[in-house]
Amino acid sequence: MRNDGNGGAVADERPIFKESRDHILCRNFGDSTLGCGMEMEGFPLTDRRITIPEYAMALAHVASLRSEDPFRKVGAVAIDHENRVIGTAYNGLAPGYQADAGFWTDRERRQKFMLHAEINLCSLFTRTQVKLVACTTKPCTSCMQALCAHGVREVYFRDDYPASEADEIAERYGLKLVRLTRYPRFSLAEPGDGDSG
Repeated sequence: MRNDGNGGAVADERPIFKESRDHILCRNFGDSTLGCGMEMEGFPLTDRRITIPEYAMALAHVASLRSEDPFRKVGAVAIDHENRVIGTAYNGLAPGYQADAGFWTDRERRQKFMLHAEINLCSLFTRTQVKLVACTTKPCTSCMQALCAHGVREVYFRDDYPASEADEIAERYGLKLVRLTRYPRFSLAEPGDGDSG
């Protein structure tokens, strides 16, 4: 609270967002941060509205944070023809399955049991319902085939996956396959981290 100059008190107008270069801290209306950060490399977020692919990639990034896989966290998002989010998914074990602690130590042994983010995502929509999919990692060959079978026309990814034949599949079927590395990124920060004021 502060004095309004007329003997009354006025609540401090605290910004919801505090910007420092290209880093924005989410804030609530109280004294603590919400515990998240968002950054866009290369330009401040206030300069322009993000594109639909950037929006989808940011959501895919957040979805990837749900993966229990300690080796590779992959998120995916489906956007329909009117730019609405159809669903989000991430790589992980079958719903309801609880692995024992030793399961995660051997990457090779457990890899065949992991359900890919794109396959989990495809279970959320019907053929031709989705215009674009954004994935944090380039789809593997099988996942790219599944996306084709579901009528997806555009696929955006952040991290390359050299073993994938997605490029050849996209070229054969006329899909747009684009690497997208600039988008808003969220991080899980402890309350007060990065908050200098």
